[in-house]
Amino acid sequence: MKHLAILAAAFLAGCGSAADVAPAAPAAVVVEEISVIPPGSRGETACARCHMEVYAGHVCGRTVPCRFCGREIGAGHRHILEWTCVPCHRTYSASHVCLDARTCPTCRPTGLRRMPPRACDGCGGVLTATRARPATTYCAECNQEAAPGHIHGKTVYCGTCEREAGANHVHGATRMCSDCGREVAPDHQHGVTAFCPACGRDQGLEHKHGLTAWCLRCHAEKVEPHTVHH
Repeated sequence: MKHLAILAAAFLAGCGSAADVAPAAPAAVVVEEISVIPPGSRGETACARCHMEVYAGHVCGRTVPCRFCGREIGAGHRHILEWTCVPCHRTYSASHVCLDARTCPTCRPTGLRRMPPRACDGCGGVLTATRARPATTYCAECNQEAAPGHIHGKTVYCGTCEREAGANHVHGATRMCSDCGREVAPDHQHGVTAFCPACGRDQGLEHKHGLTAWCLRCHAEKVEPHTVHH
């Protein structure tokens, strides 16, 4: 009986120790690595991760090659189509998003383009788009497509106005002031006036919306109603 008691105690002690198992090591966190093709590479280089031929400056997961432009492009890449009226000597243009010119029905380099024709504003003749060209290029620092005049961290491409636009941009009403780093009115005076989104025009730097307005004759902010000019 004593031997049985000793064996039972040993068995129970073994079961108790089996429960105190060291916790499993936490699973390793998988960090996605970004593969970059050196900018100095020439021509097309094979990317083993993307399984395609890419251009210099390729970043896996961010850029893809554009055979039409011959370089890497990002999301929202655009091409411009041009319509030309020979008798009127007028040229019209419009951009569209294109990530693969080889299959794009609008600007593919081979075959007829399917972009709807447009009328000439001068003679009314029907024009067919005959030329396509790049509209934006990839900015690696901002990770976005940009047009000429792009300012890092301050401007983005506006597809409606087809140009780089900054803060407070209003289609067809403002322009970009590179010195101020923001959108301003056409009559903007650098260092003197700034665009007021509520008023929809440039006002003085000390402008108080609803109380003052910029006087072009006095070149200063004046309390409304303002009638006496200095």
